Amino acid sequence: MNETRLPHVFACTLVAGIAVIAAMPATAAVDCAAPAGVEQRRACKAAMEGAQSLRRFRDRTRVIYAIHLQDYANAVATAQRDAARVAVRSK
Repeated sequence: MNETRLPHVFACTLVAGIAVIAAMPATAAVDCAAPAGVEQRRACKAAMEGAQSLRRFRDRTRVIYAIHLQDYANAVATAQRDAARVAVRSK
């Protein structure tokens, strides 16, 4: 009886492990100057509109995207700082 359960237990454990790994968010650097996909483009747009807009976007899409507010706040601040430097140099 134990011999027939062992493959099923192994298969279930393997499937559960793969599901956990797939559900983990990737931690890549966020670059709002060149967003990598729909998620980053929409989150960067919300972040550019302000913290409250980004928070609402995160709350609406929490289950889908699992974004971190600080990543996008930092990316927007960096993009705005870089844009300001370019504007000063071009004057």
